[in-house]
Amino acid sequence: MVTSLLLLLRLAAAQAPEPVLIDRVVVIVSDRIITASDIRLEAELARRIPSPIRALRRSQLRDPTEALIEQAIIRSQSAQVSINQPTAAEVQERLLALRATFPSPDEYDRFRRRHGLSEAAVVDRLTTRLSVERYIHRNIDLTSQSAREGVDAYFERYDDWLELQKVTTAIRFVE
Repeated sequence: MVTSLLLLLRLAAAQAPEPVLIDRVVVIVSDRIITASDIRLEAELARRIPSPIRALRRSQLRDPTEALIEQAIIRSQSAQVSINQPTAAEVQERLLALRATFPSPDEYDRFRRRHGLSEAAVVDRLTTRLSVERYIHRNIDLTSQSAREGVDAYFERYDDWLELQKVTTAIRFVE
């Protein structure tokens, strides 16, 4: 009886499929988890619909992981204030802009499937990006002086502000 049970267990173990890695956690920012699939999606979104905020656009195009860290830091602050939440019309406009980057609705559907996204998940991601942009636009003076000071001063001001936020935020990279 014990021998046959051991044989059955060995047979079951031999026939068990190998585990498949679906996704992995790359970094945790406070209580927000950023996965490898989030990073791939952010890289594609940055190419298709870059942020109108130059500082965000720079990080999105340079390093999507860093862009998502910045977004998580800013989102934790912006989510607490309703004025930073985009309107339904703004989200719809951004969604239409994203869809317009695809040659056909089928290509857009393939994009969503490739990233494992429902339409609601796309809307949620775009809402987050818009909320972050609104927070920066309303709370960080990046534009009023940039014409006089130049691009370097603009990025320096943003980077200084961001560093202050990072000091007070728990950021943990997962190996």
